[in-house]
Amino acid sequence: MARIPVKKMLQSAASLLASVLISALLLCGCSGGGKEATVTQPLALTTVTGGLLKLGAVGTAADTIAGIDMTVNLPAGVTVDADPNSGEAAAGTVTVSGAAAKGSSGLVAAKYSPATAGASARLHIVLISSAGFGPGEFVTVRFNLAAGTSFPPLNAFAIAGFSAKGLDSSTLSGITGTVLSADASGNPAAGKQVKSQVVVNGTLPFYLTMMVDTPTKNSSQTISGTVDRGLIPVINTSPAATVSNLTVANGSWSALISGLVEGANIITCNATDPLTNETASVSATIILDTMKPDLKVDAAVYGTKSYFKVIGGTVDDPPYHIVYMDVNCPSATVELVSVAVPNWSAMIKDYSHGDNVCTVTATDLAGNHSSKDVHIYYDDLAPDLVIYFDEYFKYGTSLNLYGTVESGITPVVTVNGNPYAGTLTVNGLNWNCPVSGLTEGANTITVTATDSYGNVSTRTAIVYAVVAYGNFGGYKQPTVADAIRALRYAIGIEIPNKLDLLYGDLYVDNVIDLADAILILEKAVGL
Repeated sequence: MARIPVKKMLQSAASLLASVLISALLLCGCSGGGKEATVTQPLALTTVTGGLLKLGAVGTAADTIAGIDMTVNLPAGVTVDADPNSGEAAAGTVTVSGAAAKGSSGLVAAKYSPATAGASARLHIVLISSAGFGPGEFVTVRFNLAAGTSFPPLNAFAIAGFSAKGLDSSTLSGITGTVLSADASGNPAAGKQVKSQVVVNGTLPFYLTMMVDTPTKNSSQTISGTVDRGLIPVINTSPAATVSNLTVANGSWSALISGLVEGANIITCNATDPLTNETASVSATIILDTMKPDLKVDAAVYGTKSYFKVIGGTVDDPPYHIVYMDVNCPSATVELVSVAVPNWSAMIKDYSHGDNVCTVTATDLAGNHSSKDVHIYYDDLAPDLVIYFDEYFKYGTSLNLYGTVESGITPVVTVNGNPYAGTLTVNGLNWNCPVSGLTEGANTITVTATDSYGNVSTRTAIVYAVVAYGNFGGYKQPTVADAIRALRYAIGIEIPNKLDLLYGDLYVDNVIDLADAILILEKAVGL
């Protein structure tokens, strides 16, 4: 399971040092006597030809955006690839990203208008989403930079018009547009360190960098960067936040930003050369996100006799809709975890018998997390079931069928293949079922117990309903020998067993006596 990184840097300190050295080498051949024009450019190689612009929406997290109409004024020297006749932006120039990319339901169209003598170039963007999305990044613009043009600061991109619509097409007054970041081509667009430099009078450039942590769940953080020796950075925030503990030493600076508000916080850092009044400026956006991911499980308790179980549910975290999932099952194995907002699932196997507790945790980019417990009760053992019965009983009477069963289970009885409709009672672990209506001779009775996991126990009884014909061998016609045997029982010479009583009790008084001997003899001689 891969985690999605939440801390990214726009450019490493090593890249900064390399760029400064390259700039120094490039300037060594310049004449020291002439006064050069001031040039503001990114601290990178002079071959930068374009960049990526991230645009976003800021507002109430509860608002669901279905459409955005936005116009951005572009700085001098910035263009985008577009059809020269219609102005339609070329494929891949303006793409849905961030919050609006959820579920691949977003569509975007853009028209580019080149700069004129009286107006800057502008890009008109219209975006719709059938699923809707929350505040946050919604589009990425790939732009070109004219040769010899400095890489523009973030505040050079100006929003000239913005409108947001909800799922019912009504206007969302609480949503506004913002420019989130602008990065040179070839730099990671998700980075966080913004750099610029100014070349003055043919001398080495002075430089300014800034690093922030975003998104974050903390309303304060220490930001830092580097600055040319002898210069003091000035930090501004929008919305207003508290800037304190500014420290500058040995070309590095840091400051504590407190009182960040939920959503986008734009941080701008300026440094001015006191000799030339030339200013370098960098800016970045800190997104404060204190909301926990919305995590749900389809079921908190599962029962299974299978060796594996798939658990799942839904998860989301506006405005980014990006979370990573962790499933921890100490008594089982987590085979696979999958998350595709808004759905998540995990395959659990090799659990122990009984209750296996799995803790499911969803963590967003800012480090907020939500947890739920899922119980998997594993049991692949057949339930306990015991039955007791008399193999032989008197025809026309009820068979007393009874036994014990695992707690919580009511057995099911079938007689000769048919469900038995009689009364079955359960008291604790004991059950009882008087079975009547059995046919003469052999009867097959089946008792089945099924637990909540689907495990089954079956017990079968073959019982005989006996008719008292007077023949102690079980035949229908008695003989004189059967009559003599009845006399021996009657006077106590022999003791009849239970089956003998069933065969010979013609008088139906639960004993074999003289009356039974007489009836047997009469049947034997045909009377």
